[in-house]
Amino acid sequence: METRKIQLIFFLLGTFLFNWLFWQEQLGLNLLIFNVFFLLSSYFIYPNSFKSKYVIVFSILCIITATFVFLYGSTIAKITNCFLLLICIGYIHQPKLKAAFFAGFTSIINFFKLPLRKVFNNNSSDNQQKTTSKIIVVLKIVIIPILFLSLFIWIYKIANPIFNDLTIQFWLPIKKFFSTISWGRLMFILLGTIIIASFIFHNNIIKFIHSEEKLSDFIIRKRRIKATNSAIYNYKHTLSLNLKNEYRSAVFLVLSVNLLLLIVNATDVNWIWFNFEYDGSFNLSQFVHEGTYLLIVSVLLSMGIILYFFRKNINFLSQNKLLKQLSILWIAQNIILVISVGIRNYHYIDYYGLAYKRIGVVFFLIATIVGLITLYIKITQLKSAFYLLKVNSLNVISVLVLLSSFNWDIIIAKYNINNISSENMDVPFLLSFSGKILPLIEENKHLLRQENGFFTNSTYEYNEEYLYEDKLFNFLETQEKLSWLSMNLSTQKAIDYYKTKATPQPTSSTPLPNRQIEN
Repeated sequence: METRKIQLIFFLLGTFLFNWLFWQEQLGLNLLIFNVFFLLSSYFIYPNSFKSKYVIVFSILCIITATFVFLYGSTIAKITNCFLLLICIGYIHQPKLKAAFFAGFTSIINFFKLPLRKVFNNNSSDNQQKTTSKIIVVLKIVIIPILFLSLFIWIYKIANPIFNDLTIQFWLPIKKFFSTISWGRLMFILLGTIIIASFIFHNNIIKFIHSEEKLSDFIIRKRRIKATNSAIYNYKHTLSLNLKNEYRSAVFLVLSVNLLLLIVNATDVNWIWFNFEYDGSFNLSQFVHEGTYLLIVSVLLSMGIILYFFRKNINFLSQNKLLKQLSILWIAQNIILVISVGIRNYHYIDYYGLAYKRIGVVFFLIATIVGLITLYIKITQLKSAFYLLKVNSLNVISVLVLLSSFNWDIIIAKYNINNISSENMDVPFLLSFSGKILPLIEENKHLLRQENGFFTNSTYEYNEEYLYEDKLFNFLETQEKLSWLSMNLSTQKAIDYYKTKATPQPTSSTPLPNRQIEN
């Protein structure tokens, strides 16, 4: 069968499947089914692309992260899967690509170039001329007469009341028909059509392949042409002096910040690593948050400075050994600084429990350490900035996949319930999680009966127990409206837990409409 016919079949099937899987559903099992469909259809349409190791690896990662969505239903797994699908599409359309960020850009450009046009016509100039001619013919035969007909109908309606009644009776069933149409559903179908078209069809976007061919993993020394006269000699001599001056500036800066960072690290190691005690005399939240953000900025700035100095021929200076040694020392000190940030974060978790940002900081620091190691490799092995971007994009992807592999809602809730004292427990924060943690709250209801409610007005008293009951009621009500396509095993476990209990009703003080859950 011709490739175009296969594309059209999968396009129509995919459009129907997208609408069926995702309309008024949450992401769960449906996302896994969609990933399988996408990869199978891509294999039949672009079989040669699956000879690329990048396509194979990212296809496996797509299935793995979609499985995590089915298991846990976590937001990070959903985002990661969509991100990986975007990159995977780029690799499938252009299997010669190597850098993940180029593959992602290819997919984005392909999406915005509206590949729907490939469904209905080819890109040849002959076909484009034929299409233009057809549009002109349609305008002459249909559109213009309809405009004049509408004008005469409007005139006769005003002039003749009986004719006006007849036109009203004529348009009434048509209005009823259109009133039954779900315009939101139509827009959703249109969105699905564009998304599926961008998967199935592609424009031949090769500029990133050409860009990649010009780039290398190693820095290439730019040699200057031998001087043939005094003017060229003077110019070459000036450039050489500029390079040496830049080298001296780099040594001075890196030496200075090394000494500065040595003092910072010495105080951090002495205080935060071995002698930290929180006595309430300072704001722990500010100490962790602002301190962490500023230290992270410091690390990123350090990486940027090293990248700048080792971008060109300074790598090939015969006397650059001192700068390399100082830069490696600076990288090592930045790793110590990253560890200090991690220990700050640990102290905050120890006092106030886990939270998404605190977990995010941990994984960000892991990615930063890997980035610093790749920076060391760049300096010692004369690697290019392109190499750093390519490797660290994979570093970020690996961290996202690792983050997706945990059921964070359950992990955070269990840790905080089991390890944090009741006075430091942020119950409203726990209740802001997805419904899958509600059975844990049910089994620890004593946490809801603390004396300090968080909001009160003249009519109603809103406290943690009210929040729990209302969230539970809304959770079960929402799940009743969803089909098996939205299922994830973690949420299903929570639903099964409450099946053995009576259906919760809103408390008497709850200002909610009368709502019932179908049994």
